[in-house]
This record gives sequence, C-alpha cells and structure tokens, in this order.
Amino acid sequence: MEETKAVPQQPSHARRILVVEDEPLLRDLIAKSVEASGFIVSTAANAADAKRAIKVSDPDALVLDIELGPGGTGLDLSEVIARQFPDIGIVFLTNLPDPRFASDKGAQLSKSHVGIHQADFPSR
Repeated sequence: MEETKAVPQQPSHARRILVVEDEPLLRDLIAKSVEASGFIVSTAANAADAKRAIKVSDPDALVLDIELGPGGTGLDLSEVIARQFPDIGIVFLTNLPDPRFASDKGAQLSKSHVGIHQADFPSR
C-alpha cells in the first residue's frame, strides 16, 4: 500500500503572496518560509513573469527583489504595480547596502514607501 502525506489545507481567507526573485534557490527558500507562515504563495523569476502571475494569482502582497536581472528591476515593477494595482502591498527584499541608492528611481523610495528594512544576505 502506498503511503500518502497529508497536505495542510490553507484557510479560504489566507492571504496570497507573490515572491519575485531571480535567484532560484533564494526564491524557493523565501516561498517555503512564507508558505510555512500560512500564506498562499506563488513565485516569479522576473518582472515579466510577475506581471503575468499577478493577473492569475491576484496577490495581496509582493515580496520583491530590487535586482531582477535583465528585463526590468523591482523598482520598475513596483511603479507599474502601484499604478495598476494600488491595493497590492510591496515588501522590497535586497542585498544592496541601501535600496534608495540602487538607481535614480530608488532615490524616490523614501518618498513613496513607508519603511525600508535591509536584510543581510551573502553577495552574489
């Protein structure tokens, strides 16, 4: 007889989070951690994938890396999300010393976002 594992059911009122991170291992670790806290999690590797995922998963919030590799930054994506989906919360995740200096657009973070928290991750 084959053994089956019970999969925990998410409550119907559980919040949905989209994790946007270009590094696969880090994306998976963040997603598993957030999911273990009771959230329904979907993931995207870049800005284009994130835009598609938002339409499908209708997230309540994004955990968003600032540096997403080629194809647009997390800052670019956050501007689009803020305009098109103002009810989606955005949490920036970066290993940059100060995300306000990631680019010229980053300097505007202090004006448009309430708080910035720096996480210490190993350099890429």
